[in-house]
Amino acid sequence: MICNLHPDDPNGWTVCKQETRIRFKPLSALASMAEKVEQRCVD
Repeated sequence: MICNLHPDDPNGWTVCKQETRIRFKPLSALASMAEKVEQRCVD
């Protein structure tokens, strides 16, 4: 998610960062799972 909020609006940035963090957690979990699967295939 790309935030095109103006830097002069700190409240908007905070909301944006929180949303990004919430969305990123499951993504990083998926990424690490994919890495493990890839390693298993290579082995």
